[in-house]
Amino acid sequence: MDRPVRKEHRLTGYDYSRNGAYFITICTKDKQHYFWDYSKPVGGDAHIAPFVDNINDISTLLPFELSEIGQIVQKYIVSIDGIIKYVIMPNHVHLIIETSANNKIGISRYIGLLKRMSNKENKNRVIKNAKR
Repeated sequence: MDRPVRKEHRLTGYDYSRNGAYFITICTKDKQHYFWDYSKPVGGDAHIAPFVDNINDISTLLPFELSEIGQIVQKYIVSIDGIIKYVIMPNHVHLIIETSANNKIGISRYIGLLKRMSNKENKNRVIKNAKR
């Protein structure tokens, strides 16, 4: 199966290891809606995305419930220093990541760390549930 040709989203010649704030979007495989639990809407407008004013307070009220996978992703987002804002959508996550001289981790390492930790915990959850 051929993969679709993707548009290059990076600026030619820009050094992404430079200090600054970066807007990152991470999408699910095949655009599957893994992060929201549509069976548990909250309020009258189910199209409102979750928001967090204080990234260190995971108990901040969300306008709907995240699925188990969405909760796993959120748990790791708030645990990674440098992610200053985020929003979890049904099939993707938006992040604003801030890098500085004090923080030696690059953008690709942030993304890799988030994906690895989330995938590992989700895989363990699936295996645990299958054994029941």
